[in-house]
Amino acid sequence: MDPSRVPLRIAFGSCNHEYAPQTHYDAIAAQDPDLWIWLGDNVYGDTSDDRELRDKYAQVLGAPAYRRFVDQVPVVGTWDDHDFGQNNAGEEFEARAQNQAAMLDFLGEPADSPRRRQAGVFASYDLGAAPHKVRVILLDGRSHRERPSVTADTLGEDQWRWLEGQLRHSDASVHLIGNGYQFLPEDHPNETWAKFPEARRRLFALIAQTQAPGVVLLSGDRHHADISATQQGPLAYPLHEHTASGLTHASGLKETNRYRVAEQYSSENFGMLELDWERGRVELRTHAIDGKLEVLHGLELAALGNPWYGADAFDAE
Repeated sequence: MDPSRVPLRIAFGSCNHEYAPQTHYDAIAAQDPDLWIWLGDNVYGDTSDDRELRDKYAQVLGAPAYRRFVDQVPVVGTWDDHDFGQNNAGEEFEARAQNQAAMLDFLGEPADSPRRRQAGVFASYDLGAAPHKVRVILLDGRSHRERPSVTADTLGEDQWRWLEGQLRHSDASVHLIGNGYQFLPEDHPNETWAKFPEARRRLFALIAQTQAPGVVLLSGDRHHADISATQQGPLAYPLHEHTASGLTHASGLKETNRYRVAEQYSSENFGMLELDWERGRVELRTHAIDGKLEVLHGLELAALGNPWYGADAFDAE
């Protein structure tokens, strides 16, 4: 990754069955992204057996299209439950450290990376220089996640402190916060931050208090693509979320989402964030797995609390 290169396109996706044909990477590469973000269920490990998990990663790593892809596009990522090792699991899953090592090997994480020494796969990456700068913040919503309840946590205190620093001490114009499962939707019975209401309120408050501009949430998990937005509590501007799922399989179902601001797309897909710095505009794009653009939702950087693009001063308390 060349951190000095002005970022124009960032691609992302999730839910990748390792034994399905791994041919979709050519269509993603054709969009010429500056970065690819794995958002979880990157393989369907569902195991505490290290050899079995690594064999599944090897299926992806050995696919010719993926080998071409990683030679062309920088790759980063986080995980969700199936590559973590167990459906809907959190801190109670005992093989999490072992499986973390396997995932970092899959991503080609350097041997001296802090991710090799910490408990959890959270990380951040900067692309470009201010005012044409994007900070990608990848959360680990598994390693320290408590069982869902009103007061349960998703991240653990060390990760919360780290996240605050990533937002507070940043000169980026756009902050992408990625996580395996959805942040905003709350109308379906499956996994979402809405099952952790205090943690979600804490996230909203942190975004407001740090005055981080241009925050866009990224997620996977749901086997369809969706774009949501809300402005509640202390948030100083509308908070958008782009869900991209899945790469090899999709639900084909329509799902209720009170926060939806663009059409749901229910076939295999990947997501793209495209930046037009000259016009001060961000486009959230959902692409079919063959590369065809299916959904486009445009945002103005000035409307996302961005002082470099004509926004008014923050009014969050």
